[in-house]
Amino acid sequence: MDWVTKDLNHLRKRARRLRAFSKSCATFLPSRGSLVAQVLCIEVLHAHVMEEEVSVKMLFAATGFSVSGCRAQFAWLVENGFLVTAQAENDKRRQVVIPTPKLKDKFQLLMQAMERI
Repeated sequence: MDWVTKDLNHLRKRARRLRAFSKSCATFLPSRGSLVAQVLCIEVLHAHVMEEEVSVKMLFAATGFSVSGCRAQFAWLVENGFLVTAQAENDKRRQVVIPTPKLKDKFQLLMQAMERI
């Protein structure tokens, strides 16, 4: 029975951290309460940190949400200055998504909040 108690305690700690992360994302990332917007922001920031180009099509596919849902949230993020699109360097037909300094600042606040958890 000790291993069961130990495993359950470990799962409870992870669940608390996930709840704290979710709450912090909703607080600091521009989402309007939408998980789709949060995931779009995180995917773009991840690609940026990894120094990878991410196209609009690849971004929508990576989220696992419907294209129409992604499109609406993506348009809102672009309109409000959190994301921008630009031509890819190696293929002028492709549009890549780039995080703006405004989104990077929001992400920095999220990371500071996560350090306290």
